Amino acid sequence: MTFDEDINFDGESIIRDVNEIFFDISTKNAQTATLYPREKRVLYTTAEGRIVGGRMISADSYALIVTRIEIMSGVDMGRISSGPQEGKIYLRLSDQHNEYNVSSKITSEGKQVTVTRTS
Repeated sequence: MTFDEDINFDGESIIRDVNEIFFDISTKNAQTATLYPREKRVLYTTAEGRIVGGRMISADSYALIVTRIEIMSGVDMGRISSGPQEGKIYLRLSDQHNEYNVSSKITSEGKQVTVTRTS
């Protein structure tokens, strides 16, 4: 498996970087993108669990990308919870309507976010 180019921090690129994550889910035929806080990376996997790609994320932009995804999904970021928080995102990519479930949970390393394509 090879990693695509790294996602780098520049304050104006967070929206573009988040859009690239959703675009990669579609173009890599992935079911899920998981953002890992300790490694500062995103891995794309199929429904069978096979890794089909990944990207490193700069430490400076990781929290901003996670926050952007949580805002888009309607996760209640003010609520402290020991369990995962759930949300949904509806996007139109390449004239197709796509629905994604978002799960955000706090780990000892930071927030881990999983985005799963449902349609």
